[in-house]
Amino acid sequence: MIKLSELFSKLTSLFKSPTPTPTVNPKLEQAMQVARGMTEKPDRWDIVYPGIPFPNSTPTPQQQYNSPDVGTIDQVPSQQYQPTPTVTPVQGAPDNEYMPLIKEHFPDQDPMKWSNIMFKESSNRPNLAHINAGENSFSVPVENRDQWLQLRRQYPSIDAGLMQMNTAEAVSEYLQSQGLTYYDLITNPELNIKVASDLFYGRIPRTAPGIQNWSAAKGLGYTEE
Repeated sequence: MIKLSELFSKLTSLFKSPTPTPTVNPKLEQAMQVARGMTEKPDRWDIVYPGIPFPNSTPTPQQQYNSPDVGTIDQVPSQQYQPTPTVTPVQGAPDNEYMPLIKEHFPDQDPMKWSNIMFKESSNRPNLAHINAGENSFSVPVENRDQWLQLRRQYPSIDAGLMQMNTAEAVSEYLQSQGLTYYDLITNPELNIKVASDLFYGRIPRTAPGIQNWSAAKGLGYTEE
């Protein structure tokens, strides 16, 4: 026989309300997903998600790492980056094997200056001939006397040797007076430098002395002192 207390307990358990299962508001979940990564409330938030307040959360900033070898100039503010100017030296001049001759024949001049001029004119090639033919100008090494004579017959203006002595009439007359030829200036580096010094110091009649006789000097920024 069931006791009255047990019957009352069973009846109470039958009519007791179960614990409600929590439900998820799909609209709220969608709004939270959209809000992730946002720092400011969009203008249409209240219309799209009515009744759902915009979450006051700021996403954690992600640190970016830039390789120092990629785009480093663009990553530095322009006012902080000042490129260092690059100066291109005249290559070969410091090791000029003709430096003793330059010092001997240009005794009161800066030997490095004339070494640079020489290298700019002929790249320190004693047998170089430059044919002055306007747009068709070219340089050629002279291998023998016959080649030189052929060039002289074919072209009226040629620069010869280390210091590129031009076949101007006044220089030609001076060489003849010294018992020399242009071929001597091509085959004898010391003679070429000696005649160049004669031109610079005004020892060649009917010529203007000075450094302006070499176009390389102007290109290197050298002017008459």
